[in-house]
Amino acid sequence: MKIRLRKSRLSDLSCKMYYVALAIMIVTNILFVESTIEILFSVDRGIWLEKCENICWILLIFRSLILEKYDYKEALRIGFLLGLSVISMILSDGSQLLLNSILFIVASKNIDFRKIVKTVLLSNVFGVSCILFLAYTGQIKANSASLIYDGSRAVTRFSMGFSHPNYLGAHLFIICLCIVFITFHKITAKIVVLLLFLDIFIYMTCYSRTNCILIIATLIVSILANKGKLFSLNGHRFIEDILRITPVMIFIIVMFFTVFYNSNLFGTINELMSNRLRYAHEYFTKYGFSLLGQPVDFSEIEIRSYTIDCAYVYLAIRFGMIWAFLFPCMFVGICKKAIKAKRLDIVVLIVTVALWGISETYYFRIQYNFSLILMGIYIFANGNQLLEGEIDCSNEIII
Repeated sequence: MKIRLRKSRLSDLSCKMYYVALAIMIVTNILFVESTIEILFSVDRGIWLEKCENICWILLIFRSLILEKYDYKEALRIGFLLGLSVISMILSDGSQLLLNSILFIVASKNIDFRKIVKTVLLSNVFGVSCILFLAYTGQIKANSASLIYDGSRAVTRFSMGFSHPNYLGAHLFIICLCIVFITFHKITAKIVVLLLFLDIFIYMTCYSRTNCILIIATLIVSILANKGKLFSLNGHRFIEDILRITPVMIFIIVMFFTVFYNSNLFGTINELMSNRLRYAHEYFTKYGFSLLGQPVDFSEIEIRSYTIDCAYVYLAIRFGMIWAFLFPCMFVGICKKAIKAKRLDIVVLIVTVALWGISETYYFRIQYNFSLILMGIYIFANGNQLLEGEIDCSNEIII
């Protein structure tokens, strides 16, 4: 069903500015935060990062204040989220990690989520390709490697131009997630082969086990979804309930393990998760959970340089329990709306990134988790368009 709409050129320009800002944020993060690039065109990476982030902020603020219009309720919601994120930034000693994501969320009015996914896919492919090209042509340090012990053997991990193997693994995972989402109901044998190749590549180079498992899981669900009603949500209330509450249940379970961690009880699970449970518990013991943020030294505990690799714990300690609980609650609401709209692709996306947050902190960062933009459903009056339809360049809404 197609409904003809008139879209002004101004509105089209406003959306394009958003997509450009997101693309710049992703590529900038890859080039000047995660790679081994130190200087590009005789300019320090820190200067590049600052300039590019400023451009993103200008684009988002301009489209929000000049090109978009908001009603009273929308303005209050935007002000509330921005106010909370600014407070958390100040209390966490100036970290802008959360504020960047919130700014993209509150500036997302009238955007097309399918175009967001395509923007994320192309940006990641471009950024990763640039790093691999620079690494293999000798322009930057190429085979940065690290050794880990997975409980049975020592494993060599390769970064291939990135400063840490997890960065390369994360972006390849995002590429796979975008491909699965775009082809969810029309997946072909070529797509399956491509995803399996990328999955094996991630395992052989980065040894990112969580990413590999999640890619296989989402691929299986996508294939089953194409087999008629086998994975239909309609009429399967029990499945619907499980999927709907998964983001919050993950949050509760992670918080339980963090607070009540005991090596005798949870030692095996901790080893499988590369000591993530123990590290999270030690940070909790040292700092406790904050309400809206606190400064955290990620190298001071027992004079060892390690960090919190769980997004939920990271949020609860550094940016506050309010944010740590707010994100999964909003994702639960999105799942509920997506199930009602029969959008299994959205549900799978949300559940996948919720699981991803157990072992990585990328969960609340817009550079990685593009599903955060779906939170616009709760901010804007027309937010349900993100689930029920998509706006294209032909001035039509396709339902």
